[in-house]
Amino acid sequence: MTRTTSELSPPSPNFRTIPTGGRSERMETTKDYYLDNVVCKGLYFDGRKDSTLIEEKVDTKRYTRKAKEEHLCLIEELGSHNITHLSPSFGTAKQISATIIGYFEGITRDLSQFLEIGCDGTSVNTGWKYGVIRCLELKLGKPLQWVICLLHFNEHLL
Repeated sequence: MTRTTSELSPPSPNFRTIPTGGRSERMETTKDYYLDNVVCKGLYFDGRKDSTLIEEKVDTKRYTRKAKEEHLCLIEELGSHNITHLSPSFGTAKQISATIIGYFEGITRDLSQFLEIGCDGTSVNTGWKYGVIRCLELKLGKPLQWVICLLHFNEHLL
């Protein structure tokens, strides 16, 4: 007796069974399909201050200068998918959270689908009163699971 692949073992979430019309069935990789249709569970972000070249126009001349600029990287989990890079005008918690919220409202994506939020353990991100995570929780109206990287915390102990 010949058994099909679906009878042998349950399929992995990265594969699906596609009937070909005959007795045999083939397995097709559908990692992208799977990740596109799964509700995202976590939002992770990290910020960094970089020196950026800025061009200034004075009368008819143009000058370039270096300026410190805050940059954010947003990543969604399941699948570690890079969402975007953002540049808030300031590095304060209210400005960073407003930039993240504004981005998701601009692409008409629901922020309430996230169940967890992750970042490093700096006080701007994890402040109990006005940290980025707390501002996002107040905007969503629900508590989130905090996933905090403790590498910066461990540096202070040395």
